[in-house]
Amino acid sequence: MKKFFIITLCLLGAFNISVASRFYLNPGHGGHDSGDRPTPLPLGVVIFYESDGNLDRGLSLRSILQGMGHTVGMSRTTNYSSDDLALSTIAANSNSYGGYFNSIHTNGANASANYTCTFYKGTQSSPSYEAVSPSKNMATQCANWHDNNRLTDVTYSTPRAFNDYAFNGWNYGVLRTNNRPGYLVESWFHDYRPEALRLKSTVYNKYLAWQMARAYKASPGIDGTLKGCIIGDIRDVTKGCGYTNYTTRNRDSKLALNGVKVVLKNSGGTQVATMTTDNCANGVYGFFDVTAGTYTVEISKSGYKTQTATVTVVNSQSTLKKFDMVEGSNTGITASTYSVNMGTVTVGSSSTKTVTVTGTGLTSNITVTSSHNMYTVTPTSLPTSGGTLTIKYTPTSAGTHNSSIVCTSGSHSITITATGTAVNPPLTFTQVWNYSEKSTDGTPAWASDKTKIRNMDFGGGKLYVVNPSDGIIQVINAQTGEKLKDLNMTGVDGGVLKVMDCLCSGDKILACNLATPANGPLKVYIWDNDNAQPRVFLSTTSFGGMDRIGDNFTLEGSADNGKLYFAGGGVSTENKVLMYTITNGVCATTPTVKDLKKDDGTGIVLGLSPRVRASGTGKYWGIGQNYYPTLFSEDGIATTTLKPEALNSDNAGNEFKAFSFKGTQYAFATAYDPNATPAERLRNGRAILVDATDGWADAAKIGEYPSGGMGTTRNTSFSTSVAVAVNGTAGVEMWVLIHNQGIAYFKHGVVPTYNVNPTPTIDVASSLSFEAVINNSQVRPLSVSASNLTADISLALSGTNANL
Repeated sequence: MKKFFIITLCLLGAFNISVASRFYLNPGHGGHDSGDRPTPLPLGVVIFYESDGNLDRGLSLRSILQGMGHTVGMSRTTNYSSDDLALSTIAANSNSYGGYFNSIHTNGANASANYTCTFYKGTQSSPSYEAVSPSKNMATQCANWHDNNRLTDVTYSTPRAFNDYAFNGWNYGVLRTNNRPGYLVESWFHDYRPEALRLKSTVYNKYLAWQMARAYKASPGIDGTLKGCIIGDIRDVTKGCGYTNYTTRNRDSKLALNGVKVVLKNSGGTQVATMTTDNCANGVYGFFDVTAGTYTVEISKSGYKTQTATVTVVNSQSTLKKFDMVEGSNTGITASTYSVNMGTVTVGSSSTKTVTVTGTGLTSNITVTSSHNMYTVTPTSLPTSGGTLTIKYTPTSAGTHNSSIVCTSGSHSITITATGTAVNPPLTFTQVWNYSEKSTDGTPAWASDKTKIRNMDFGGGKLYVVNPSDGIIQVINAQTGEKLKDLNMTGVDGGVLKVMDCLCSGDKILACNLATPANGPLKVYIWDNDNAQPRVFLSTTSFGGMDRIGDNFTLEGSADNGKLYFAGGGVSTENKVLMYTITNGVCATTPTVKDLKKDDGTGIVLGLSPRVRASGTGKYWGIGQNYYPTLFSEDGIATTTLKPEALNSDNAGNEFKAFSFKGTQYAFATAYDPNATPAERLRNGRAILVDATDGWADAAKIGEYPSGGMGTTRNTSFSTSVAVAVNGTAGVEMWVLIHNQGIAYFKHGVVPTYNVNPTPTIDVASSLSFEAVINNSQVRPLSVSASNLTADISLALSGTNANL
């Protein structure tokens, strides 16, 4: 033992402990020099250097601890002579880094001894005591977990944790000036050659690192989940180890098998991991980060019979299973792989993979079946010797799809799991009409003045386009762009602007005004259909003390039972969301008010023309000219923001409309020319289509409509609208309106044909029968029903001696 380095572990006692602890790891030695205790190995295995094994364990321990949520520093991550720092430097670095310290080593003696021990810093006194608590307990736990979960043969089975000063009469150099809690560990003896062969295994070094991490959970008691592991070795116990010039004992004297394939299957028979034992004559295999449960371990090697064993995995525990292989031939079915990744496939396309199936000693053909109709297998029957199996994945919908491919012959059966992910073909839209500054052909009169069309919504094949300047709502054939009529605006008045935004709910249309405390109340009107007169649905001066409300509004649920959402606030005011509850067609006049805040409690200013969009889940999107589309919790806390790059890093748009098509989540959001100078900003407005397959925070832009924008007049009101209609899996329609620039219609795939001018009908009895009695009157009711009329029904009677 020449030098010892240290790992920073969790803080306890006099040290402050946080949920996420800090560790400083020092893999001992560095560089393949004479002080690195080079150890020749038998059977032609490359020479062992202690620095290699120490670094392997250090890197594994760092990975495990980071996976548990902790912060880890290391004195070295490579293995050169320059990495072999002075012990005092390592101690100083440990003190500076803070946290827990561990110096990772293995020991050497007489090529026979093999045990584990740890050393903690002792006081330079008589008697000597632990210098830094809880180093003694930490060292003890490490030694215990090494010894009690050993894979090796030992000469001294009582684990020992030593006070270094009491043991040596001096402190180890790496501990002497180190004031962090921790220890130096000697993880077995590398000059006992079977142990050196194990220490050549990355799997074995990871197992020793796992034991150290487990010891930390015992002392000082760190947080984080440490999943279980499966570990063991594979030998032919009928044969000797293959060398006699070094000491071996017990199981170590038997032949360790190289090149054994080890497969781990879950309780459903699905392969979850696989590995092959290395060529360093140790036979070690292992699986880490294994979810708790029951598994099957299957081992196979040419010339030996395949074996299986059932094991149970528990968090924070290791499961030991050693195998003694027997020479001979298998009987049964094996496969070249038990897990097939079909990759990512576009819906409508296919992916094909092949698997070699081998039958040994079978008496009947192998039957092959697939559990999922998106997967086909050919052939469905193989001869007793096996053959090549072709798996074809042809997805019909987006998503991840799994299939169990089962091969059966008599009592023998194996399962091959196939996994594939399907994505929809790229979603692209075709322009149908465009009434914008940049596309003036055929622009109708209703869309000629771009300053007068400001917000809109779609319903039943019609667009309802708000003209706040003239105080009207125009009804437009959504697919042709032809104006049908104006909504009846009788009784619509009040506010800064008497009508500002509208929305559709079934056959009903709702619209709101723009209100301020000085120009109230806030009003919402409702039309039962677009031939009806409006009635007041909401009139209130209760709008959360906001200085402006009604730029936009949205509805969750229906006009019978749901909520109206408003974003309250002005240009520089922190925004609130106001929710007016609707019960049985009656809208409450007092809202539920939520402040919009970041997760740190800071208020949010959406900016001009703020908008909230109900998501249908109680959450809602907030958008404004000052803020990227952001999803808020029911309590108004920002949770997810759309990736800025998906919108060309332009946050000036105030519209966001999410929709799902063929199993994929998309959205349209408004934005402007990405190459504009500050003076040119707000020109060339457009709707950007984003794909949120990987989540909104990682959404990707997949299209812009229209790609060149809609006009060069700056949209200084920041008001925009998008409407989307999804026709099942056949098609999608989209309308975009940019105030001051225009309105346009795009479609993808097959869209429905709407009857926007339905045939008027009147149903009335063609005759009534009366019995004439002189000087007596008779009354008969006349039932009249009608639909799709635009005016009242007039009744007239001809003839004498009758009244209507």
